[in-house]
Amino acid sequence: MTFDFRAAVLAAKYENTYQGENMRAVINGKLVDLPQGTTVEQLRKKFPEIGNDDVMEEGFGGTKPLKNNEALKEGSKVWSVPKIVKGTGDFIL
Repeated sequence: MTFDFRAAVLAAKYENTYQGENMRAVINGKLVDLPQGTTVEQLRKKFPEIGNDDVMEEGFGGTKPLKNNEALKEGSKVWSVPKIVKGTGDFIL
């Protein structure tokens, strides 16, 4: 009987994800490993380029904005979109 190292690695990765240790998500087009249950607030701390942008999750039903306390799911596709700032029209050029 031979030991299949690849199968053991895949089984260990599956077990870690199943136990809730890590998950993968796509953040602004980059595949990243995150702790299971990462919230939008924690995502902002880990990725400073997100800043105060709106965080949108792409799904089968379309795109929806996420609140700061919402947790990402395994395989989430998330994009940050800068907030639109409306001017008052009181500028002098």
